[in-house]
Amino acid sequence: MACAIRANVERLMMNRSAVVLALLILALSTSAAPAETKDDAAIREAVDRAYVRGVHVDADPELMRGGMHETFIMYVPVEGGVTQLTRDAWIERIATAKARAADAPRPKTTADITILDRTENAAVVRVKLFRDGKQIFTDYISLYQVGAEWKLVGKIFQRH
Repeated sequence: MACAIRANVERLMMNRSAVVLALLILALSTSAAPAETKDDAAIREAVDRAYVRGVHVDADPELMRGGMHETFIMYVPVEGGVTQLTRDAWIERIATAKARAADAPRPKTTADITILDRTENAAVVRVKLFRDGKQIFTDYISLYQVGAEWKLVGKIFQRH
């Protein structure tokens, strides 16, 4: 009888160990980064379309206008301070530069877009921008959700 009790206790301990191990594996697998939300995907797309492609890849004023709020401001460091550049003034600069370099080969441009924080209808994104594999900018872009769309509203940056 003692052998039967001992065998049952051993079987129970093995099952308990298996359950604890399974729970530990489950806890570790669910503690990974949460899945991207619909808003996160929309934020990434807005930044990619209006900024990465609109400014750097295609130099397309319509992509910029479509993804940047009309009140968008880029803060630009200048000697001794900071100045502002509006969306429309930036679009003019991009269009002028594109016209001057119409026949120039386009570098391969890639970006690493990281959502730093999002609270309801406000978000801040970091963009590491690369040309031909070399990082040229780190940008911090602010967005608001306007209606159903995420719009870029402001940008500061570091040139590398």
